[in-house]
Amino acid sequence: GGCELALAQAAFPGCPLGSAKPGLQAPGNFIKEDQTMMDVGSLVSRKAQFVPAFFQAIKNGFKCHKHPMSELSEDDAMQEPQDEVFKAMQNMSKASYHNSV
Repeated sequence: GGCELALAQAAFPGCPLGSAKPGLQAPGNFIKEDQTMMDVGSLVSRKAQFVPAFFQAIKNGFKCHKHPMSELSEDDAMQEPQDEVFKAMQNMSKASYHNSV
């Protein structure tokens, strides 16, 4: 989503974005198809490379466009999301069946 993209861009500035798969429908309302993949070059280690970069971005003051849940009023926090992903999940639960315990 949008917050993840913004954090990735803060952690890995200058890394090019692209489409993870041609014709892919991007999730949510904030990112485009051509922003669903970031080329981070030769980076491969979550512990040694990715996590430190994310923590550094946060330490440097990264802020997401969304407000933290702790700052929402009770009325706002109780409202159901209205984005496409949430609606698709609701429709899946209506059209699927499971008998797991």
